[in-house]
Amino acid sequence: MFRRSLLASPAALLCLAAPRARADAPVRVVTSFSILAEFAALIGGDAIQVSTLVGPDRSVTRFHPGKEAQAMLGGAAMLIENGLGLEPWLPALHRAARFHGESLVASRLVQPLMVAQLQPGGAIKEQPNPHALQDPRNGVLYVHASAEALAAMLPGAAPGIRDRAETLAGRIAQLDSALAQLFSEIPAGRRRVAMIRPSMAYFGARYGVAVRAIPALPMGAAPSPHQLNALAKAAREDGASAVLSDNVDDPGPVETVARAAGLPLAGPLFTDALSPRGGPAATYLDLLRSNAQTLAGAMRTPAPSGPG
Repeated sequence: MFRRSLLASPAALLCLAAPRARADAPVRVVTSFSILAEFAALIGGDAIQVSTLVGPDRSVTRFHPGKEAQAMLGGAAMLIENGLGLEPWLPALHRAARFHGESLVASRLVQPLMVAQLQPGGAIKEQPNPHALQDPRNGVLYVHASAEALAAMLPGAAPGIRDRAETLAGRIAQLDSALAQLFSEIPAGRRRVAMIRPSMAYFGARYGVAVRAIPALPMGAAPSPHQLNALAKAAREDGASAVLSDNVDDPGPVETVARAAGLPLAGPLFTDALSPRGGPAATYLDLLRSNAQTLAGAMRTPAPSGPG
């Protein structure tokens, strides 16, 4: 069971976001999406000014950068990206923006899970699953990688950067322990769910949740009716507890799967984007809590006997 202090948004993080003002101008840092922006702001403090290319509740993969993104990136001192194929549009944006700053792949310390993806021409190839932040232990690695890069770029601010990173990493690790306890209390036979894409594979691997998704679905592609029917059939056969929606995908296909499978629809889960400020996943820690509570609630609710 969660402790109350872990369920509530940590007020102590607010002190990370508002360190003492500095006399020198902050360095401009651009991140590819909202979770990385939060990490950078909390770690860098007032030594940096953070902007993000893809904001809350928006799909990173399907983002189409325009002139505004070019202008944002063009004058930045550093770009922090996820890597692992999550931002397929970034190489073209680099060229268009004539970006010459420093680049950090925040996932560089992660050992990625692999996922089968359909390639142009019909071949299926194993590629890294880019959704590594769904495992909090990887979140800690992202924090450390970001802190190392920011400290190297700003040696005068390095002590504060490292201190704030250690505080944030500790809070993530603390929550991870609470989540592991939560899921250990749910019978293994109930820890089975289905969703369109494998965006919760890392979460599932960390907490013993079997997550069924459409195999080899190209990143960003819409599933076919045949794929939706096959997923519904597999979910029924798995004894899945629920079908899950997420905050950045079209809800129609997952609703179709839930109806066809006769399973409850749970969500939304927050996969690669925070919610807007004031929402249930406005911070990374809130995102992890919200996803865990949604999943745990779905797994504890008895499934209906058959398709509706």
